[in-house]
Amino acid sequence: MGNDCEDVHWRLVELNVDHACGLASLLKVIGRRLGVFDVPDILDVMIYGDYESVSQALGGSVVIERSLVPGLFSRAILIRSIPYASIEDLVVSIVINWDIPWYVAIIKELMRNINVRSSLRWEWINETLNRFGFMGLFNKIISQ
Repeated sequence: MGNDCEDVHWRLVELNVDHACGLASLLKVIGRRLGVFDVPDILDVMIYGDYESVSQALGGSVVIERSLVPGLFSRAILIRSIPYASIEDLVVSIVINWDIPWYVAIIKELMRNINVRSSLRWEWINETLNRFGFMGLFNKIISQ
């Protein structure tokens, strides 16, 4: 397997896994526009589904983040025909990726950026967090 998100994307398409390139991969493409400069030098992907089988299929070279909601691929942002997780998906998924310190730090940094905060689809974010019962945890993580 190659060493970029496009290669990972096509491998996951073969496995029929709901996915999109993850937070670090997205920020490598558009991070400067969002004001995020300290991006980990990793290859990452966000998946919805069987974490263990995807982890085995991709090996240890890819950091795997979990998506809170299904249908990730359909909400992804396409950049050069490759799906990248939407900022909203990344924001709500902090509640199940709370054990990845750099992920939490970047989402909190994005939440401090007034331009990013004002451009988010808060109706969808709030509805999703409420539907899955994570609003309290989300507020706790973001406010720490």
